[in-house]
Amino acid sequence: MARMKKQVLGKVSGGVGDLVFRNRNENNYIALKPIRFNTPMDDRAVARRNKFKSAVQLASAINSIVPLKEQWSKKTAGNNTVYNRIVKANYPTIINMLPSEYTLLMPGKGFSFVTQTISLSQDDVKLSTEAIGNDAGLNTEIEKQIRMTAVLCLSGPSNTMYPEVVYLPLISQVQTLVLTDPLNFQINLRSDEKELFNLYGSKRLLAGLLTFNVDSIPVTHSNTLFYQQ
Repeated sequence: MARMKKQVLGKVSGGVGDLVFRNRNENNYIALKPIRFNTPMDDRAVARRNKFKSAVQLASAINSIVPLKEQWSKKTAGNNTVYNRIVKANYPTIINMLPSEYTLLMPGKGFSFVTQTISLSQDDVKLSTEAIGNDAGLNTEIEKQIRMTAVLCLSGPSNTMYPEVVYLPLISQVQTLVLTDPLNFQINLRSDEKELFNLYGSKRLLAGLLTFNVDSIPVTHSNTLFYQQ
């Protein structure tokens, strides 16, 4: 952008041909009109946009689960937002628009748990685990409650008019944390979620556990579990 030192034209604004005139702080400026940007439509460009779109949708789902968002916020610094950090963390892990075993529901490494059974149906999501045990690093003097949180990814729509991928944020009811007992979680799907479940042929689940103190404030998190059906 060029600045006119001698203001022989007075205050100028608007455009003439390929030139655009602006007035700022009593100075006239001249710039070229921006060239229209043509969105690339080659296969690689389309794939990148679809991958980013899926990562954004996943981040929105994770961000909408308030206790989970609070865990991510502990790992977020500077001017970065929780939402942006989730997108950045998971974009490389999205494969063909879908989450993979490397995709993070939880913000990095947490405590481990061993799955006994897991099931997805139009009615609910169920997860049973072995006892977490006293060696997991959890402090039951502080961590009194536990919940399962999850994001269910639906793909392979029965009609091409439906979105290619849908993410459903889910969280279970609170239960008392007992490290020496197996855990059983069940999240019932709402009627609209049941309808969506039946419209898609492929299901992927990102799940994990969150512990809470006596005031229901999240304390720590588990690793991320990936499950495909």
